[in-house]
Amino acid sequence: MEPHALPLEVPADLQQSRPRRVRLSGSGRALALVITLLVVGAPTAAVLMHRAAIHQREVARQLETEGAVTTATVTKLTHDSKESNGAVRYEFSVAGRTYNAREKVPMRQWRELRVGSALPVRYVVENPDENIPDGLTPRVLPLWLPYLLAGIMLAAGGGCFAALRADRRLLEDGRVATATVREHVVSRSQHGTHRSLKYDFPTLSGSRIAGKCGTSSRPPAIGSGILVLYDSDTPKRNKPYPLSLVRLEVL
Repeated sequence: MEPHALPLEVPADLQQSRPRRVRLSGSGRALALVITLLVVGAPTAAVLMHRAAIHQREVARQLETEGAVTTATVTKLTHDSKESNGAVRYEFSVAGRTYNAREKVPMRQWRELRVGSALPVRYVVENPDENIPDGLTPRVLPLWLPYLLAGIMLAAGGGCFAALRADRRLLEDGRVATATVREHVVSRSQHGTHRSLKYDFPTLSGSRIAGKCGTSSRPPAIGSGILVLYDSDTPKRNKPYPLSLVRLEVL
């Protein structure tokens, strides 16, 4: 028979009658702000990106149908080994005014260029700031991209809100139990090292429920006890106490 941790003393604030009085922690308030920014920012970002996409299409049309060609001078060449294209800086003059620009060109063309080389450039006659090396196709945002981005932002905001709401409900109405730490798990990836611990605890009905959560570099010892809160209707919804996003109000 596997050993179980002895019941821990439950803090007085956690013993108050349910639903407990709960407030957001500092982390919870920060997450609430992020949720607000995502929800409010999604339509704003969609509108701005849509306008940018429309503008880019109009510039591309003007370059193709009304553009003039002149000769620019290469002023700088750069290349990031992680990219398949090279960057070229150039300048040219129209009506006595000098314009500077930077564009990426295929490596085949980039390798043939030198600082001081001549580079044919196509520009919009009424606005030479809109220009591109002749022969290249202007980059334009897909019209669906703004709405995809807005959808991702709203989905992220919804996910954050669901996490905040779940923690709040768990602290308001969750039952308290003593869980036994069973295992430490360390996983490594290109994003760093992630530590977690596995535990199990008895419910009021006598069944034992397994759980898992992230932990610090100094987790509780295997076999030791930790306090957890669990949903009495769905015990698999559980978390170690205290929770990071919500706190109990002091009576």
